[in-house]
Amino acid sequence: MQSLFVAFLFLLSLTIVGAKKKNELDDLENLLENIDQESKDDKKPVNREEVKNPCEDHACGWGKECVVDKKSNPTCECISKCPELDGDPMDKVCSNSNETFASLCDLYRERCLCKKGSKQCEKKAHAKVHLEYLGECKQLQECTDDLMAQFPERMADWLFQVMRELKKRRELHKLEWEELLQEAEQDDEKKHVYPVIWKFCDLDTKPHDKVSP
Repeated sequence: MQSLFVAFLFLLSLTIVGAKKKNELDDLENLLENIDQESKDDKKPVNREEVKNPCEDHACGWGKECVVDKKSNPTCECISKCPELDGDPMDKVCSNSNETFASLCDLYRERCLCKKGSKQCEKKAHAKVHLEYLGECKQLQECTDDLMAQFPERMADWLFQVMRELKKRRELHKLEWEELLQEAEQDDEKKHVYPVIWKFCDLDTKPHDKVSP
């Protein structure tokens, strides 16, 4: 009788252990299934709107680039580094200060840095630098006494041509200027006087520009 009771306990323990192992195997299988499900979820296409670059639709001016700040907001900063070029001479540009820059990017990057007072700014005057023409700067000839003597007459000739062009466009505005222009077209002396008077009066119209007493 005692041996039967021992055998019964042995079988009961095997059943309990087997059930426990089965539960452990079921838990392990569920865990593996969940891992596999997570792996599949990772492979799903990512919604572009969730990872859209804030700078994608944010435009910046010349010499600047968009940078995402700590709050994930787009902000414009001076370009950190201009792209390297292949050495084409036409990549160079000449500024209004007759200085050659390696590229248009370098010119406006310098302007941006100088406007912000950055230590990387090479010259403070570059805060107002702008493009004059493409290509390396040409050597400017020194003004001789003869050229300086010709300057007033050449300036008057240029203003005369400006007046004629404005008349064609009907932008001279006042009839009296058109009449004076007609006189100047027939008299060389007036040709060098009337345009200067016209420009002087044109510059003397606004209170902050007045030069007359």
